[in-house]
Order: sequence, then C-alpha cells, then structure tokens
Amino acid sequence: MDKPTILGPTMRLFFNKTWTTILCLYIIFYTVKCQPSVQYCGNTPAEVVFLLDSSNSMWAPNFRKQLEFVSDVVGMFQIGPDKTQVGVATFNNEVQLQFYLNEYKDKDKLLRAIKMVEQTHGPSTATDKAIKFLRTHFFQRRFGARPFVPHVAIIITDGQSDHMIRTLIEATRAKQQDIIIFAVGVGELVNSLELERMASAPSNEYAFVVDNFAFLNSIKEKLAVQTCSVTVPPTTTLRPTTTTAPKTTTTSTRATQDSASSETKDATSIPVLATSATTSPTTQITSASTETTQTTTTTTPEPTTTTQPLPTTTTWVDVVRKICEKKPVDVVFALDSSDIVGPKDFWYQVRFVRDITYGLDVGYNKTRIGVVLYSDQVVHGFDVNDHTSLSSAIEDLYSISRTYGGTRISELIHYVRTKSFRRTVSRRNSAQLLVLITASASDNLHEVKREAEMARKTGINILVVGVGDKVNLEELNTIADVDRQMDKNVIDLLAPFLVNTTPRRRQLYRTDSFGDLDSITMEATIEACTSEITPTPIADQACGTRQEADMMFVVDSEGAGKKNTKKSLDFFKHITKEMDISEDTIQIGMLHPEECIQLAESFRLNSHTDKGHVMSALGNKTEGDKLHSLLRDMRKNAFKRREGGRKNAKKVAIVLVDGEIDFPMKALKEVRRAQIKGVEVYIIFVGTTIPQAEVRDMCDYPPQKHFFQIPDYDKLKELEDSLIELLCDEL
Repeated sequence: MDKPTILGPTMRLFFNKTWTTILCLYIIFYTVKCQPSVQYCGNTPAEVVFLLDSSNSMWAPNFRKQLEFVSDVVGMFQIGPDKTQVGVATFNNEVQLQFYLNEYKDKDKLLRAIKMVEQTHGPSTATDKAIKFLRTHFFQRRFGARPFVPHVAIIITDGQSDHMIRTLIEATRAKQQDIIIFAVGVGELVNSLELERMASAPSNEYAFVVDNFAFLNSIKEKLAVQTCSVTVPPTTTLRPTTTTAPKTTTTSTRATQDSASSETKDATSIPVLATSATTSPTTQITSASTETTQTTTTTTPEPTTTTQPLPTTTTWVDVVRKICEKKPVDVVFALDSSDIVGPKDFWYQVRFVRDITYGLDVGYNKTRIGVVLYSDQVVHGFDVNDHTSLSSAIEDLYSISRTYGGTRISELIHYVRTKSFRRTVSRRNSAQLLVLITASASDNLHEVKREAEMARKTGINILVVGVGDKVNLEELNTIADVDRQMDKNVIDLLAPFLVNTTPRRRQLYRTDSFGDLDSITMEATIEACTSEITPTPIADQACGTRQEADMMFVVDSEGAGKKNTKKSLDFFKHITKEMDISEDTIQIGMLHPEECIQLAESFRLNSHTDKGHVMSALGNKTEGDKLHSLLRDMRKNAFKRREGGRKNAKKVAIVLVDGEIDFPMKALKEVRRAQIKGVEVYIIFVGTTIPQAEVRDMCDYPPQKHFFQIPDYDKLKELEDSLIELLCDEL
C-alpha cells in the first residue's frame, strides 16, 4: 500500500499508512442500549466483507438465519461510495463470490442482494481458500476496495476448517495486510482455538462462539459496534522545548537536507538531563518544506546557578551521538499495548522510541533496533535485523498498529529472550538490550522474576521504564538490574550537562505520565548505546541454556530395513550430541515403531537425564506400532508431567517419515491436535516420490523451515547442521 509523503516533525507522520487501531468496544456495548435500526458508524468509511459457511453441514434454515444476521448487522451501517461498502462470498470446498464491495451503493439494494444470496453446497469447509480470496480479491483496488479506509472481514462458520494450519497461515497473511478479522463460530462442532487464532487480537474481542444460529441475534449489536469503531490515532503536535547556554549570543546554522539531517531535525526538541538550574535558553526549530532546514538558537543571560557552561553550538543530540557512535548494540523496544494505555499514550511511546533512535548510530555494523508490542500476548513489530538504516526503521515504527488486552510481562520477556534475540539474529561482540515500557502490574510476579533472571543469565540487559501509579515497584526492581558505575569516558562527555554528580548506570526509570517520557530520553539513549556486552555471546552459548525444551524423536521406519534404521538413529545421535542434555535444559525422548529389526527402543523424556544415557538408549531394541498410533501416543502422553514433561519447556517433535504412510488422515489429525497443545512439529520425509498431501500438512509454519525431503537415508548427514541450527535457534 502506497504511503503519503511525510510532512514534518509532528504526529501527522502517523497517517503515512492506513491505521487500524481498535478501541475497547465492549465498554460501549455494555453501556449503550442499542436498537437494530441504530446506525453506529456515522460517516466513517469502511470496507466490510462477510464470508459465509455454505458447506453440506449447513442446513438450509440455518443458512437463511445467517443471511438475516448479515442483514441486521449491515442495517446498522451507513452505506455508500464514501461511507461503508459491503461484499459477500460463500464457501465450502470452493469459494463462491456473491458480490464485490462496490457493486451496491444503496442500502436498500444491498439488503435485497443479501436476501437473494443462494446457498451453494460442497463436501468440505475450505476456510483457508475463503481467506485467501478475501485478501487477493476483495480488498484489492481493482475490485472496488478503497486504499485508506479500514478493511474488515467477518467470517461465520459452523465447524472446523479442513486444513487448520493453512487457514491460520492465510489468516496471519491477511492480518499482516492490516485486515481486521472477526471470527464467528456457531454450534458444537466449531474449534474455539482455531477461531481465536484466526481472529484479530485480542481474541476475546474478535472471536465469538454461540450455541446455535438462533443466538446470532445476541451478538449482532456488539459485532456492529466493534466493526465500525475502527479509527485512526489522534494527531499530536510535538512542542519544541529548551536547552541551556550561559551568554547572550545568537547562532544560525543551515544544512542541506539529507537522510541524516531530515531524520534528526526535530530530535533536539527533547529536554536535556534534568539539573538544578532554574533558567534555560530556548531553541526555535523551523521545518522547511524544501531541501534545506534552518535552526536558530537564541540564548538567555548567564544563569546564577552552579550549572556548568555549555557551548552554544552543542545540543544533547551532539553529545549522545558522540557517545553512541559506532556502538554495536541490538535494542528491542517493548511497548505497553494493554487496555490501560489510551491511544494518545500509545503514541507517546512511539515518539519516545523514535527520539531515542535519533540519538543512536543506526546501521548494519552499528546499532540495530527492533520493536514488539505486548498486552496479554506479544505481537511482533520488526526484528533488529530487518532494517540497516535509520530512515527505514523510523518508517516501520510509524506503521505499527496497537493491540489490546491484559498485562503479561513474563510472556514478553520470554518472547524477547527466545525470539527477538534468537541465535540467527544476535551478533557476537554486540550488547543485547530490552527497553521495557510499562504502565501496569502483571498478573504473575513469580513468573516475571523467573523470566527476568533467565534473560540476564543469557546476557540480555533490561532497561525498565515505569509510567504512572499503577505499576508494581517490586516488580520493576525485580526486572531492572542494579545500578553500576558509568564508564569514565562517558562521564567526561556528559560533564557539561551535569552538576557536581557522578552518573551511575540506571536500569529503572519512573515518570508520572507517558507525556513525561521525553524527560528521560537523553539518559535512556546513553544507557542504551553503552550497554554491556555479555562475556559469552548468545551464538556461543550451549544449545538449551537459553530456553528449556522437551524434544521427542518419532521414527517411522517399518519398511526402512536394518541399515536405514541404523542411519536414522545415528542421525538423531548427531543431533543430540550438539545439545545440552539435563533436567534443566533439554530432555530427549523417542518413539519408534520397528517390529522386526529391533535396533532401538522407545524411551520417555525423563528416562535419561544426561547426554551419555540418551546416546546409549538410541541403540536398544523396541516394540512396534503404526505412525498414527505413535503420533497419538506423542500427543496424549509424551509431554505429560508424569512422563517428564515440564510446564515452561518448549515442546518439539521431529518426525521422520519413510515414504508413503498408512492412514495419512489419521496421522494428520493427531499432529494437528498436538500443535493445538503447543507442540512444534518438524517433518523429515525420506523418498523420491511426491509426499502425500497430509504428510506435507503435518509440519508447522513456515513449511520451508519445518518440512524437509531427502531422497535416501544417506542424505540425512547433509541435513544435520541446518536442522541443529533451526532447533537451537531459540534454545
């Protein structure tokens, strides 16, 4: 989607992309008594598409109730080419277009068209195809969609999709295109977990389940309110602030606009470190619309305080950039996106991150930044290796849309430790820093302590910013590290800004409000770029020291023969050899179906607690079973506590499949159920034939990192290094 031109150093920059910020709408629903005739959306334009289940499981009377529900919801919108537009499609094993968004510009004609929709029949529920059609057709400009209005999809189904993984992949792609998804499930056959994952976040606001089609009426008003309460963030103008100088002089500077100057021209509007001085000079900033910018600095008479003199041509940005120049630091900013944070306060956080970024020396071999949002779930913004320039990082920062929910800081720290600073992203000779902004207390202090300790143990520095009076001070102190002495070279550079004090490292900051974040920008920027490098780089830490994991090898080798079975066991031995095996790191188990050639026996996660015993166990005899039975055993028993499974451990299954399998659908269903329970599944297919579709669907997403095909068992050796890298990336 094309983005408008950036017009200056104000919060108008946020309009460079279609914003899809959703308010906490359940408050509206419970405080406003709504009638079906009420039109909620006013003149706010939106594109709304209904995807209606039309599979064979849908009885004709229920399909008509579906259409009545759609009509009632649409009746609450104002319809028109400059207001809300509506499109409809039905789906079963295929997708049937009913009408595009711009076909009906009059509400009466639109309601008649909805009433005339015919039920089509099909043997299955291809929700994945429906969502793909949604994003590739409905919301394309050539099919009537408008580019700068919210895009909303409402999916109604009475059962689970045929290909859940594909459905969730397509839903993820749609949400990445800023499509807001409401998922409505009707009846006993729906998969509530699938609905929650399909819907936009938070799922409790975007996923609905009702007992039968008669109850659809009970949610229509809430759905209508939420659908048309898509809005853009408030416009906020940044106010120029002041800096200090001792003598009355006037200095004018003019610079040709380039990528560096244009990105930093408003960064000097942030106050310097607080001192005891009572007077301060002013800095006036003028933004030119041409290729030059002009800055005029006017200073005030000499103060009578103990503030040390500061040269009139030096700003805090100059000082900070001198300190931060060429510093190799990876910084991940975590923005509080919970319900307690209002839209304006969220953008104060964005501005705070932007201003810190202006002071950093962003570049490929310098400082890199990433962003995540958190509430009761963590939402990826962008990784530290996604951008190698300041301008592209700032542009991506402005495009972030907020979420809503509770506050789970433990989940955030876990995510940053295992994903944001995973091995393939982290660099040697570079510090790793999490800058965590929070305005509320989490719901599990014990888990927060545990995750913070594990993060520091793996070398991640944490800088905490607590905002307002709803934070838990004990929790903040737990997350933050102890104060440490600053480096002498940094002290010397900061001397002009300080008053007879020796600066110490601060890992914890407090402000009264989000609007006060700019008061700590300078100090936080210096803390960020002078973070300490861990003695042992993340890439050199043993596999399993950063996150505990329970790992099951599932081997389908009924027809492989003795030699090939031995090759598969040797392959797993080499994988195990690269891991830290213990009760506190990685535990290994194996399920093996061999009936005739008894080379290795199955064993559970808690059967062997060190590497030597695991290696030895990969050579004992076993009893046999079919693959789908082994997968059922893996799903139902392998990760249970009595078998050695651990609550906080990552669950992984590596399944080796020897050619075509019996009962492929049974095997696929078992894998899907395991994935719903949080098991990450890797598939290694041995054979030259095209794998069965069910076998290909077993792996996790993305398939290029979870599905491997090799022609014979000799090629397993070539797979070792890449599989070890994938398995250990987050461990």
